[in-house]
This record gives sequence, structure tokens and C-alpha cells, in this order.
Amino acid sequence: MRTSAIRRATTVLGMLALVGLLAGCGGSGSATLYVLFDASDSSSTLIREGYRVGAVLMGTEFCQQHPGSGEIDFSAITASAEVNTQFESLQCPRRINNTDFQAKMLVFGSQLEATVNDISLYQEPVRGTDIIGAILYGANQTFDRFKPKSRYLVVFSDMQQFGDGVRPCVQKSGAAHAADCLSVYFKRHPEFDAKRPELQDTAVFVIGVGQTAGGSLGRSEILAYRAFWKVFFRREHAKVCSYGTPNLPVTNNSDGTQSIPSKYFSADCLPIRF
Repeated sequence: MRTSAIRRATTVLGMLALVGLLAGCGGSGSATLYVLFDASDSSSTLIREGYRVGAVLMGTEFCQQHPGSGEIDFSAITASAEVNTQFESLQCPRRINNTDFQAKMLVFGSQLEATVNDISLYQEPVRGTDIIGAILYGANQTFDRFKPKSRYLVVFSDMQQFGDGVRPCVQKSGAAHAADCLSVYFKRHPEFDAKRPELQDTAVFVIGVGQTAGGSLGRSEILAYRAFWKVFFRREHAKVCSYGTPNLPVTNNSDGTQSIPSKYFSADCLPIRF
């Protein structure tokens, strides 16, 4: 029980840190937050609970920063993005005045929790998940279709790309040559390869790297996938702001809530070196 509590607390700290970073990246105009949850059997109940809590915190903060102009899209990472039926969208309430907005946020909060519960707890009946397909297909349906000014992508996943021979390629190639495995995927999916970058100017946050129901992946495999995803996100012209589980200082308030130091709300999302 104690170990589970520590793991859950660590996950929540990471999510709260991510909230602060998300808030700092935004600007005026429309904004879209696209959230993906790994639906494979490699995610344990504990891992998914951490994702659920984090997504609710992020959604709430996102709408505080983008009232009326923000949209949150949720989807599950499944074996095939084209036939995935797990998709929900929420619009941030408008702010007329503070009292009115807080009342609307109470209602929105219930809708947000219900939506996150439905998507984050979905279990894919078919083994394997296509993370690349979920990212690119969803980005095309959200960022490219509606062209929001501010774009955020959050991926809750261990980042093991299944299918089309990619995983064994990454495992065999190691960090030095794992990037070459990206061509293996796009040879099987020319519908994505032929398109222009879908993540241009998108701030990307990846949570849960290497964490599975059976424990953490080995260091060599984690590093190999890191090299693989580095090339993928660079190819899509994305700004990777966090890859892993961010852990910034969290303040425990007297009313029982938690918050991030104010400096993190004013900091820009700068691409990390990875």
C-alpha cells in the first residue's frame, strides 16, 4: 500500500508540474489541448489512475488559461487510429465575470471527470497500440482541421510502438540505430508519410515513458525508444517540452489543494534536449 501511494504521489507531482508548463505556453486566441491515453494492457490500474488524475488537473488549468477559446480533445491510443471510436471533445466555458466563471467551472469539472474516466479506463481488445498513428491522425483531425493558434499535445503512454515490425526493430537496433526503424513504419503507412508535418509549433508533453504493468522497461530499450521518438517529433516539427515524468516543486496549500510556484506559469515552454 505504501509503495502504491508513493507511485501515485509521484505521478500526480508530475502532472501538476505539467500543468504549470502548459499554462506558460499559451497565448491569446484559440487553443487546443489534445490528450492521448494508452489503451493497451501494458498500463496497470495504478498507472491509469495517475493518468486520470493528471488529465483532470491539466484540463481544469487549461480552461482557466483559455476560457471560451479553449477546446480539449481526448482519445485512446488503439491498434488502429482510423477505426478508433474512443473520442471526446469539451469546450472551455466562457468567462463573463469571476463569479459566473467559477460556477461554470464547477459544472465543467464534473463533465471533465466523466470524460476522462471514460477514455482513460478504456481497454483495447486487440493487442498492440499504434502511437504514431494516433498522434498523426488526431493531429490532422484537430490541429490541421481547426488551425488553433496554440497547440498542445499530451501523450500518456509507455511509448512502446507496436505493429509493423517497429518494436523488434527498435529492440534489435538499440539507441544508435533505432531512428532507422521510423522508416519501417512509414513504408507501411504511406498515407502519413506523404503529408506535411502535422505537429508544427505544437508543444508536446510525454508522460509515462517506459512504465508498464510489469515494471519499468530496461534502460537500453528506454534509450532506444528515446532515439526513435526524438527523430519522429523532429520530423513533425514539434516542440518537445517534456519527455518522461516532469517533477517540479509543488506547494501544499492550507486548504488541502496543491499548486505550482507562480514562476512556472510565466515560463515559456522551451524544447528540451533529448
